[in-house]
Amino acid sequence: MQLPYLFNPAVNVVSFVFSAGTGLLFGYFPACPAASRDAMEALRQQ
Repeated sequence: MQLPYLFNPAVNVVSFVFSAGTGLLFGYFPACPAASRDAMEALRQQ
């Protein structure tokens, strides 16, 4: 295959922002309730 590689910075920026946003979203919401709990109480319930 002789396809030329065209570097498009906009695609890279959009993919980075989407990936970072997804990571922050799915990391922030579980961390909020976990931060408000007492650590020893959370370990006892496991």
